[in-house]
Formats: sequence, structure tokens, C-alpha cells
Amino acid sequence: MFGLYLICASVSASAAEEIRNAPGKEQRGLPRELATAGSCAHAIAGERRTGYVASVGTSWFGTNNTTIAFKDQLSSDNYSIESSGYFTDTAEGSAQLTSLVSAYLAKVPVTLYCSGKNPKTGRDSFTYLWVGHVDAP
Repeated sequence: MFGLYLICASVSASAAEEIRNAPGKEQRGLPRELATAGSCAHAIAGERRTGYVASVGTSWFGTNNTTIAFKDQLSSDNYSIESSGYFTDTAEGSAQLTSLVSAYLAKVPVTLYCSGKNPKTGRDSFTYLWVGHVDAP
């Protein structure tokens, strides 16, 4: 488990600059809002959702972007299917996949940054994510 942590830390650090530059509502002149539970489906681009990763997969829909089952609470039987806006053949997509698997294994919450419809997949997507009990920017 410690080895997995070290790998995740190094991969996450390589994508840290891009994550640090993640846009937030406050950058568009709107007040900053807390992340809410729920799905990125039908969310306005820029909204954030907090929950737990119930399953992680790639190529669920025939593409190499990461798709997750996402729940409000660990004990919930209900989940939504969320698709990443990044693909696993990019540095960002690889780092994100590693972070999602880590969150799934550790059973810690994640906050997703909803980005609206992905033009490549046509599905509601998320791009940035924050792992653990943190206040996302």
C-alpha cells in the first residue's frame, strides 16, 4: 500500500501545476460555492460535486477516458456514472486515473469539477478532481 501511495504522489505531483490552475467560479466574477453532492450530469460547467468512487474503469463506452461509478455516501446503493474529460493516453488522464483508483481503495471522498458536455464523447464530464477531505478551490 505504501508503494502505491508513493507512485500516486509522484504522478499527482507531475500534474499539480495544471490542477493548481483549475478554473473556479470566483474567476468568472461569481461567488465561490461549496461543492454539493450529486452527479455532473446536467450540471453547469464549473459546478463541483463531492462523493465517493464506487468503481473505476476505462473503455466503458469504447473510449480510453476514465469512467467511474460515483456515490453521495459510501453506504448508498445509488450511484451515477461519471466520465472524465481526460483520456488515459495523456499525462493528465493517467494521473487522474491513479488518483481515482487511490480514492477508491482508501474509501476517501473526491470532489469533481464538472465541465459540461465533452465534445469528444458527448457525455457530461468532469476534468479536475481533489482527493480527500479538502476544500476545492
